[in-house]
Formats: sequence, structure tokens, C-alpha cells
Amino acid sequence: MYVGSRGLRGGNQQALHTAVAQGELAQVQKILEKGKIDINTVDEEGKSALHWAVITDHKEIAALLLRHGANTELLDNQGKTALDHANEDDRSYLSTIETLMQSFSTLDYLIEANLAGRTQNQAEIDQKLNEIPRRLEVLEPEEEQDKTHRHFKYRYHTLQASYLKAIGDKASASRQEKIAKKYKDPDTTGLATIALDAG
Repeated sequence: MYVGSRGLRGGNQQALHTAVAQGELAQVQKILEKGKIDINTVDEEGKSALHWAVITDHKEIAALLLRHGANTELLDNQGKTALDHANEDDRSYLSTIETLMQSFSTLDYLIEANLAGRTQNQAEIDQKLNEIPRRLEVLEPEEEQDKTHRHFKYRYHTLQASYLKAIGDKASASRQEKIAKKYKDPDTTGLATIALDAG
């Protein structure tokens, strides 16, 4: 699979696109963790790293890119988004990932606003906390070690534990922390940047 280099700024941009197209998950993760890269940069075909992950059928890499903020709305030179290139099953899977990311973002905002005293939105927080597990059911992995599924389970239970601890429900928080540990994966926990100040 040829990945063009024209239009890509710097070696890291080309390295990302190439690693994605070749399915090198560990290399993609390493490049993203360095953080000095625009994940949405496109090559001369107008394709982003997410486009290449979908086109080359590397679903787990596509999910990783989405967790790092890949834009699903970018159009390539053919006028297609990355999801336009996906088959129906992958499109559904990636749309679910995108929706989960939006749900976590909304939940983070609601909890922060609630804890800061800017709003009283317990019902909305409870609704999001109940919505996320339903969305996670769609991602039930074929393999127990699926990193994307584990990442979201870990993030969900860690966020819920932090919130419960912050509102004073330490017993429930402790239960959530125990559940979160079951999903903790050294390769993905760095991506679960949930750190609410409980005190």
C-alpha cells in the first residue's frame, strides 16, 4: 500500500501514515504518545491517518486514532470521509467509538460543572452514566483482550469512581475502582486521562 509523502509535514507525519497503513499498532501508539503531531494532517490524496486505517482495514488503529481526536469529517480528494470508505460493520463500530468519545466529553463537562457548583445536573450525569454501558455493549469484543473495549470500560469505571468519591459516596467509589482494575491495561491506561479532584 503506497502512502504518499507530499503534503505531510515532517517525518513524524509520514511515519504515522505509514505505520497506520501497515497496521503497526504499537508504532502508531508510540508516535501518538509523543504528542508532537497533528493527527488530522492529510497527504497529497487528501487522506488522513484515519482514512488510511479504515481503507487498510485496521479497525483497532482507527479506534485508537479516534480516541486521540481524529476528525471523522475530513474529506479526501474524492470527497469522502474516512467512514465513507468503511464497510457497514466497521462504519457502525467507528460511529459507536465516536459517539462514546462525545458521551465521555459531555459527561466530563457535566461532572466538572456540577463539582464546581456552576450547575445542578445530577439527572443529566446519571443519564450519561447509564447511557455509556449501553453503548459499550455494541463494542463487546470478539476477544477479551480487545484494547478499545478495555480502554472504554476502564475509563467509564474510573470516571464513575472519581465522581462518586467527589460527592462523598466512598463505598460505591471503591466498588467502581475494583471493577476498573479488571480493565486496566498498561498499554491503554495512559489514554484514560480521567483525573477529577476529589478533595
